[in-house]
Amino acid sequence: MTRRGLWTIALLASPLSAGVLLNEVSFDTAPGPDWVELFNASTAPLSIEGWSLDDGDTASGNHVTVALSTPMPAGAFLTVFIEAVGVDDTDFSDGRGVYYAGTAPTVALAATEDELSLYSAPTPAPAGLVDFVAWVTQPPYGGAPDASTAVARGLWPDGVAVTLTDVGVNYSLGRARDGQDSDTAAEWRAFSRPTPGASNQPPPSPYSEALRVDPRRRAFSPFDDDPFYRTTALFFDAGKAGAVKSLRVFDVNGRSVRRLVEHDRAADGTDLSGLASGSVVWDGRDDEGTAVPVGLYVAVFEAAA
Repeated sequence: MTRRGLWTIALLASPLSAGVLLNEVSFDTAPGPDWVELFNASTAPLSIEGWSLDDGDTASGNHVTVALSTPMPAGAFLTVFIEAVGVDDTDFSDGRGVYYAGTAPTVALAATEDELSLYSAPTPAPAGLVDFVAWVTQPPYGGAPDASTAVARGLWPDGVAVTLTDVGVNYSLGRARDGQDSDTAAEWRAFSRPTPGASNQPPPSPYSEALRVDPRRRAFSPFDDDPFYRTTALFFDAGKAGAVKSLRVFDVNGRSVRRLVEHDRAADGTDLSGLASGSVVWDGRDDEGTAVPVGLYVAVFEAAA
């Protein structure tokens, strides 16, 4: 028998963001409550204490302030439940946290047309706008004051919203790739199976105990300004010493593009003999050293049982 591990990796044309972002929004939840997921796409813990969420409803002036004293670790998710009370879970021991915003004052997210802004201050102000997303089910999009601010700051295109087909309740709007922020509507998708507190990307196989990908770099770009995000790291566990057989990267057509591990040796020449586990880095290049096209790839690990 063979011990196997598989994982999907996204190679991006545009870089990831280097901060905390809006990552997923559920605004038509039954029986409720609605929620907003934040993601720390940076390489270090970041504090969001005193940050706020606002839906651009100037008539009410309501917003949610996040009173979270614990910094978000790199690669961590935080689900903020709107108009709800409960027990917060913010130790991030498993890479995820839960925060209940309370019932007042709060925001009211509409399914037909709305927007959501993330501010780095308790009171929304243009200088503190960090991230923005707008959606509509029946175009054209009417816009809001927050949208004008986002456009002026280069965080969103003018007059644009993510156009959604109303698929009923309990769906969400999320980034196609965690942490990818090109400040356009094209990076957002509707999900019929929301993933609060987890990655929006395709899930790993049931064999994830044998192979894992750095959660901060399930998607990476060789063009990123930060060298950390120009590669991704894969962690393998053969279960016993001397059992490592191979770790390869395949394209979606099943063609092998990179041999990262072959028997007891990594592609960079590192001797893996006698090891049960370890890690290797993939830089988005094939065995010939040529950059592979942007797209989805599958890492496959094999070890003797």
